[in-house]
Order: sequence, then C-alpha cells, then structure tokens
Amino acid sequence: MSQQLTPYQLGIIYSIGSIVDYRWVFRHCDRYFLEQINFCNSIYKQIVKRNNRNKDNNNNNNNNIQYVLKMPEEVIDLSEYNWTNRNSNQRDIPILNSENEYKDFMRAYIEIHGRLDWRSVISHGKIYKGLRLRIYGNRIMMESVSKLLNEYIGVGIKKVSMAVNEKTGILYYQGKKEIRMICEWCDSMGGNRCVEYWDRFDEMMR
Repeated sequence: MSQQLTPYQLGIIYSIGSIVDYRWVFRHCDRYFLEQINFCNSIYKQIVKRNNRNKDNNNNNNNNIQYVLKMPEEVIDLSEYNWTNRNSNQRDIPILNSENEYKDFMRAYIEIHGRLDWRSVISHGKIYKGLRLRIYGNRIMMESVSKLLNEYIGVGIKKVSMAVNEKTGILYYQGKKEIRMICEWCDSMGGNRCVEYWDRFDEMMR
C-alpha cells in the first residue's frame, strides 16, 4: 500500500528521488531529508569519491559522505502528481491543490536545490558583494517555478539559464527584496523545515 504524502515530502521526493530497477532510490549528504521519507527501510552511509587531482586515495579530503535510502516502488505512488523520473526530458512540478501546499513543496525543494551565496557587483567603479539565490532543476520545472513564484509572490518572471547540459536550468534571484519575499513565503507556514538551511539564510540576510 502506498504512503499518503505531505507536500513537503513531495518536495524532497521530486528533488532527490529516482526509480531504478523498480525501487525508489534517494541520496543526499544531509541525513535529515531521508529521515522525512523513511517509510520502511534503513538509511545507510556511503562514501563517494570526489574528482580530485590528488591521487592519494588515503586522504579523507577526497571523499564525500552521503546517505542512501532504498524502498520498493509500490511504497510511493506519484501517478496523481504528474510525476516523471529525474532524468526525463519532460519534467514538471506536481499538480497541487492550494497555495499552502505549494509553499510546503517549494520549501523542501529550495532547501535541497536552492543555493544562497554572494556575487561580485561593480557599481561606480567599486566592487560590492550582492546576495544571490540560485534554484536548480529540470528546465521545464524551473520555468514553472518562476511562474509559480510570480503568481503567488509577485516577483518577476526570470529567464531560465542553462547549466552544463540541455536538461538542467537555473533561476537567478539577485535582488535582496525578491530573495527575502521568496524565502519568507516558503517558510511562513511552519511545519517541517531544515533548520540549518534557514538559520544560514537568516544570517546572510542580516
């Protein structure tokens, strides 16, 4: 029997879930996200080798630790949500019923695929640091996310920039006001949240 899913859990599944050989497979460096969708199996730790010119395989700095969760395909049924697998060319956000559900979905998605960092800005011959929010995902998904945020928050529709391949797109939000509006909207309902992500966001926004 398949699980009843919250929009927040859907955000995690859409972000890191894949169906491989009739099993769901989830991988992430933060165990927290896997714990939110751990319906039947144990989470285990895995060492992933980095691509590094340093040939000393005994150097722990060349390794990444990630956590892995696998479960039977029938445990999670996403047929009602417009789901396609992560590597599909045609991939879109799920069909949900309300703004609040989209808030919860986007909170999880941004926690996993949203990067808040600083960029260099040149103004009047001087270099300043400007805050930037980047959201990654399938190009079609990113077009829908841009329209969704425009509809519910009023931030401008962004052109999707292409990443290193033809499937992956990036949304750039570079105005501090827009970034604050997006993150406050996503995080306004409470509920499940990755505390470390939002603590870092609050610190950078000060």
